Amino acid sequence: MSIIAAGILSFMIAGLPEVMWLGNPVGSASAVSHGMGECGFMEVSALGILENPSLLGISDHGLQVEFSAGMDFFVEKRTRRVYDQFESSIGESEFAFNKGIGFFPGGVALAAKGLGGLPESLAFAAGWRVPAFYGYSYERTVRDAAYVITGDGRLDVSGILNEFTLAVAFIPSDVFSFGLAGGYVTGSRDVTWEVTHVDPLLDSTRSHRSETANGIVTRGSILFSPDRRVFVSAALEYPMPLSISPETDGDPVTWNVLSETDYDLDMPMILRLGSIYIPGNSLRSRFVGEFFWSSDGSLEFEGENLGMKNSWGVNAGVENTLPGGPVARFGFGYKRSPLASALDRMNFTAGLGFCISEWNLDLGASFSPDRWRQTEITGLPSFVAGDSLTVEETDTRVMISISGYLTCRREDKVRILLPVLLLALTFAAGADTIYLNILHTNDIHGGIVPREATFLNPDFPPMIGGGAYISSYVDGVREECSENGEYCILIDAGDIYQGTPTGNYESGEFIVEWMNAAGYDMITLGNHDFDDGTQNTLDLCEQADFPVVCANFVDSATGEIPYPIIPYEIIDYDGVSIAFIGLVTTDTYGLVNPELLGSYIFLNEVECTERYIEEAEEQGADIIILVSHLGQPGDPDKYLERVYEAWNAGEEYTKDFCMNHAELTCLVSGIDLIVSGHTHLGFAEPWVSPVNHTLVVQGYANGTGIGRIRLEIDTDTKTLIGYDLPEGEEYISLLHDEFWPDPAIAEMIEGFRSVAEAGMDHVIGEAVEQIPRGNAEHPLGRLIADAMLFSTDADVALMNRGGIRAAIPSLGRRHR
Repeated sequence: MSIIAAGILSFMIAGLPEVMWLGNPVGSASAVSHGMGECGFMEVSALGILENPSLLGISDHGLQVEFSAGMDFFVEKRTRRVYDQFESSIGESEFAFNKGIGFFPGGVALAAKGLGGLPESLAFAAGWRVPAFYGYSYERTVRDAAYVITGDGRLDVSGILNEFTLAVAFIPSDVFSFGLAGGYVTGSRDVTWEVTHVDPLLDSTRSHRSETANGIVTRGSILFSPDRRVFVSAALEYPMPLSISPETDGDPVTWNVLSETDYDLDMPMILRLGSIYIPGNSLRSRFVGEFFWSSDGSLEFEGENLGMKNSWGVNAGVENTLPGGPVARFGFGYKRSPLASALDRMNFTAGLGFCISEWNLDLGASFSPDRWRQTEITGLPSFVAGDSLTVEETDTRVMISISGYLTCRREDKVRILLPVLLLALTFAAGADTIYLNILHTNDIHGGIVPREATFLNPDFPPMIGGGAYISSYVDGVREECSENGEYCILIDAGDIYQGTPTGNYESGEFIVEWMNAAGYDMITLGNHDFDDGTQNTLDLCEQADFPVVCANFVDSATGEIPYPIIPYEIIDYDGVSIAFIGLVTTDTYGLVNPELLGSYIFLNEVECTERYIEEAEEQGADIIILVSHLGQPGDPDKYLERVYEAWNAGEEYTKDFCMNHAELTCLVSGIDLIVSGHTHLGFAEPWVSPVNHTLVVQGYANGTGIGRIRLEIDTDTKTLIGYDLPEGEEYISLLHDEFWPDPAIAEMIEGFRSVAEAGMDHVIGEAVEQIPRGNAEHPLGRLIADAMLFSTDADVALMNRGGIRAAIPSLGRRHR
């Protein structure tokens, strides 16, 4: 838009800074693009999309919102030297030394892609951006042709150019995207020139000119990505004539050749070419380059063409992520002015970016080396008659910019994710290797209220876990992934509510409400999720804002999985399709009252898993992840030996009761990862099946922590090629002296607890010592059975040990 900005400006005397024509050098550029040679045309952000709508093809899904603004500080030095015909210096002086600091607006924009009913092949963007702004003070010494000081001059320029733009993109494939944009341009500019004369007999002069401009600009662009490392874009920008309305006051505006009447300026057409290259190295490098060329512009005034000549420019930049997270940028730019060669400029830039909470702070600095021009003046007074004078001017500029921008992305679900940075968008979209962070919980059993970690210290137990701590940790990882251009998903492997008053209230209603607020992406069902009957299970699934996957829970009458449960969910990550298949243990038959199950049954784990792996692969799935409540045993080798014994005997390995994951991974191939629950055992490292090399991860129970594994996926082969554990161990215990809660979630959970535990402060008995859950005498079981006899007048009372979830602690601590 620098050429459009030029249309607002008057043609002024040579030697004044190019801000008179093109606006401030930073303009609307954020320090991101400023640090990379002003490569704004290929900036994959909501604001960058307004300038190049085809970038919607590689932007992230969801709703992106970006706000950009900042401050700049510049120092500019201009000198003038005058030589005679013998190249002897007649004089040298500081022509101008300017410095200033000021705020520059960038704009506000949003981009929508893949939201709700929006077709996957269409995306939209809209917003306000500032192509140029004018905030500049310039002082100079005024001299006559004989290089005699005649006075001091001061130039003040202020104003802004606004563009309101709507863009749409058509994305037929991962290779091509096409974009169109239209914008309304409006703005104003004020220029004041004051001169104080040395001669006291001469009065000071002041000239002022105010201009407003209005016009329309249209853009079309195409983006081509041949191998997801290289992105090439071409765009054509065609501005309609700008309507200029000038007004003057004060002394005559001698430095402007245009009249005070309105006029139209025919703006030049602009062709832009740009590219992004992402090598996929450990620095997450990003190389950006762009080129622009503009045709001639024209303005006819009183028979004289005052238009602009064609111009061109190149920009290039590189970005690398440094150890610890900062992003370093370097760039180069050269722009040929459409007005005069004296305004051509070469620019070297550098930048550093940081993420602070939800804000991205970027520092940018630019240096323009000495540029000079020579003007030969003849027929003017000199020390020797007939001499000619040569005037040489140099201009050196150093500028530092600081800008902050805020971005957020809204997924198809209700939650708002953390900032989506430029690096996250481009790197995740184009690298050959992508990373998927899987956060997982299991067997929460209503444990969203923090509890004492008596297993660490029975006498002085620290506090651990709870829904507010899980939510806070998840938000932190999502922010980290957003900064690094990685993906993140939150999963639960079943048994979500049974086990606490808060969990049991309304048979799990509070737990699902918390999971909605925490932004779970999907869950599977556990055996205890059927404790209050299948209708309650389905009601909880209806309440959920996330999919519930369970492939082997069906209605025996129809053989169909009941709505709204689905067998699997396929999610696309940068062209790699991952299927998440749900599974629940068939042991649910023996763990739930059969009358509560009604006509529903649980299909064989092996047969059901094989069936849906085949179906998911037919649907295009490249990687298979099982979200399963079969359970990983603490001694998997024991079960492997049983499988090997059957195979060595030439027999098919079968079981009359439920299968665990150590066995399942021997019998079913094609599973890349199992997110496990059911046995309440957490593992510091993933277990790897020696038969089919399936990874199995599982955490402890009761909301005491969360699991995290980071999968490395090759986008060329579309295969899982590795994993790492960012926290050092797969399971993270959320001890309260190491982690902070989410305040809003904590307040919500406290409200749940106060409702669910109303009246439970009443003391009905005191335990002088711990009453254990079970030993040879099963004292707690006997106590519960006796209580049932007392309250019901029954002849016999039975209590199963599995229904007792914990021991009653000794006097001094209350248990609910």
